Amino acid sequence: MNRPADENAGAKNQMSHDEALRLNAVEMYLLGDLMPEERLRFEDHYFLCQDCAHAVAAGQTFFRAVRPVPEPRWRRFAFPVLAAATAALSAVVGVQNISTIPSLKSELAVLESPQANTVIMAHPFEKGEENAQPVTTDSVTLEMTLPPSSDAPFYRIEIAGEKKFLSQVVPAPSGSRLSLHVIKQALGPGAFNISVYKQSGPASSADPHPEHYYFTIR
Repeated sequence: MNRPADENAGAKNQMSHDEALRLNAVEMYLLGDLMPEERLRFEDHYFLCQDCAHAVAAGQTFFRAVRPVPEPRWRRFAFPVLAAATAALSAVVGVQNISTIPSLKSELAVLESPQANTVIMAHPFEKGEENAQPVTTDSVTLEMTLPPSSDAPFYRIEIAGEKKFLSQVVPAPSGSRLSLHVIKQALGPGAFNISVYKQSGPASSADPHPEHYYFTIR
């Protein structure tokens, strides 16, 4: 990466790892949302930080290969080889929000290998309480059926539990069923609420009126 000579002096003001985590710098960097000065400070940091460099590389893999998740036939257990690119961004965003960057390596290792996968259908709020679903696999695919009025090129999916929060922007599916791959340890047992926001682009502002879903894991 070519930089003017005077910019190299910015190393004195290099971003710390704690600051990178606090700012969600990996996600902001990948989406192009960092201000020019912050971008340079983060680049100076991740060139020397193996964990942030790994996270950036994983996210860049996602953006090169991102595509809608094919709509599968309904079944509780499936055995797909999960798309490594989708898993990579899920790990990046999930790590930034609910854990710490060092755990990214083990999460990527889980999602990049062939494995059993539990499919969970999240239900609209108005449907009422559903029984908790057991998860015995390392990975989970969450599925939500979008209403006919929900039509956008991108969706921001926010998953909130008692002590967990995960946020990810995904491209629109080819059909009405929106899917998101996550690792089991990013969720854990408990009740979760999902808010799905329409977006015109991966880094644009979200529509203020989301669709709401829920699911429970035991």
